[in-house]
Amino acid sequence: MKKAALALVALLAVVSSVLVPAATPVGAAEGDPTLTGYVALSPARIADTRPGRKTIDGRFAGTGAISPTKPLVLDVVNRGGVAAANVAAVSLNVTVTGPTTDGYVTVFPTGETRPTASNVNFDRNQTVANSVIAKVGSGGKVTLHSSAPTHVIVDVAGYYIAGDTYTSVSPARLADTRPGRPTIDGQNAGTGALSPTKQLSLKVTGRGGVAGSGVKAVALNVTVTAPIGDGYVTVYPTGETRPTASNLNFKQGNSVPNLVIAKVGASGSVNVFASSPSAHVIVDVAGYFGSTSNFVPISPARVADSRMRPTVDDDFWGFGPVGANQYWGNQVEIPVVGRAGVPLQYTGAVVLNVTAVETQSGGYATVFPLGSPRPNASNINFAPRATVANLVVAKVGVDGAVSVKVEGNGADLVIDVMGYFPGISSADVAGSYGFLGRDDAGAPLAYDRCTPIPYVINPAGAKAGWVNDVHAAFAEMEVRSGLDFVYLGSTTEPPSPDRQPSDPGRWPQYEYSPILVAFTTPAVIPDLGGSVVGIGGSWRISWAYGMWKDATRWVSGDIYLDRDENLPTGFGEGNALGKVVLHELGHVVGMAHTNNENELMNPIVIPRSGRFGPGDLQGLWFLGRDQQCPPSNAVRTAGGVADPTSTARRAAVPGVAPRAAKTSEADALEDIFG
Repeated sequence: MKKAALALVALLAVVSSVLVPAATPVGAAEGDPTLTGYVALSPARIADTRPGRKTIDGRFAGTGAISPTKPLVLDVVNRGGVAAANVAAVSLNVTVTGPTTDGYVTVFPTGETRPTASNVNFDRNQTVANSVIAKVGSGGKVTLHSSAPTHVIVDVAGYYIAGDTYTSVSPARLADTRPGRPTIDGQNAGTGALSPTKQLSLKVTGRGGVAGSGVKAVALNVTVTAPIGDGYVTVYPTGETRPTASNLNFKQGNSVPNLVIAKVGASGSVNVFASSPSAHVIVDVAGYFGSTSNFVPISPARVADSRMRPTVDDDFWGFGPVGANQYWGNQVEIPVVGRAGVPLQYTGAVVLNVTAVETQSGGYATVFPLGSPRPNASNINFAPRATVANLVVAKVGVDGAVSVKVEGNGADLVIDVMGYFPGISSADVAGSYGFLGRDDAGAPLAYDRCTPIPYVINPAGAKAGWVNDVHAAFAEMEVRSGLDFVYLGSTTEPPSPDRQPSDPGRWPQYEYSPILVAFTTPAVIPDLGGSVVGIGGSWRISWAYGMWKDATRWVSGDIYLDRDENLPTGFGEGNALGKVVLHELGHVVGMAHTNNENELMNPIVIPRSGRFGPGDLQGLWFLGRDQQCPPSNAVRTAGGVADPTSTARRAAVPGVAPRAAKTSEADALEDIFG
């Protein structure tokens, strides 16, 4: 365990009036109204036509099966985390269940003519899912048409902000190898079944609404039909070596669809390879990513395979089936950042193809950000002894990882990464913010936002008003970070440079010691004295999670303030005591110094009045962005001790109404961006 402590240096000279501008974040983040790009969400159910089923907001629940004469006109904007305006397209997972005959479902913008295309193909009584990137139509709606009566389940995974990041088109057929079948322009029609020796080189640019140049990647719905033998399909950039990856897996005679986001290769084309001796393919385009898009496509690469098969970096393979009664249980955590070309920082979401292989029973799998509760949603539905794949645009969770939970007796998992979307950088940004520690995946260390964090104050030596400033600083941090602090009361625990993170003799009811705030002298705490008026920091703890990885958290800390300094109370100009405490509390929760004099985490107290600056707020947002917790009560407890001052502390924060701890990224961003 390592304790980090940094000093706050007193202002000894005039601070330059030339300020370093705060860095501008790149990419998109949930709830950020100022950026264009893709906004990844924790999956949320927005429709379930089966009787007695629930959705995220109670709408479009139990509405009854859809049919050729009864389409589902579905509201998608302003639901499940999707913004209320400026939404170009939504990323959906559409599941068909209980169909009475064979058929297909087409998802298209409400108000436009239904295209000759399909998103989900199904057999009678089959349950099958597919990802869909759907252009949003009139009224913020999409329409689901089914050629046969069936129930449908719709989960939203994210959305594309209007702009040049993603251009959604009405679905258009680019290829159909079956004899006598048309395409949008007559090309790639009736060309014959594919085989290991006969690939399809498919021109995608300049067709079906896709631009003729400047295209990074295309969103395709690829369907295999009438295959002779089991197999798989791989879609990859023309001109590159076919990778060890797959986009969809199929059994002999089955029709199987899957969404594919494919990097565009030479001459604006992609290659389609099928391993079966003979298989027809149908390819519909849904949209494309232009050259100015922040989406970064990569050649498909395998990042996990529970079978005894290698991955791109020889990690996360051979761990066996996942599910009930399996060795790993029914959930695994797979790091995705820092692997296969996905960077450690600047990654908000990844595009994955997830395959459940040789399932031992019927069930489903859900992919969601590590550190978030498992949502009421699914990505893959499977029957016994099935092999099923589906594309997932997954928000990256804590430690740069995603969780995969399998409901069923067991299934091997194969996961291939196809690209990533940048998020607001979680790297240290010079002149803006930085972090005291990172884990092996590059994520900043933080406290667990889902657990109340106790703190105590030793008031000995405090000047009038100083204890009130300590409470005000904790209230400010609660509101800005989403952390939930619990005040246990005053203590006689003395300040000590050798204080430990765990003290069962003094704090027997707590696994870790509460955060201690004390007023002391350089004789007791040698790091104080001279120009140093306060220090603060925390200990980190590591433990195993999932497979072969360490997760790290801050677990306890302390703040020591020089009681011989004559600092005024409050948060005004100069070295006010409240600002000193808030700065040191920033260190306690994981923030490092920044060289921007307009940020509170600058090591020299800035002369202006105020609390956190814009860079400080961005850094605090990163520390808690992936921890989505159930709503908390106004009065929280830690170790059985209630904190009746919680509401009063929050109410004292200027300009912020008292409320429970934050439950989503949107809450945190509300404080940053207004």
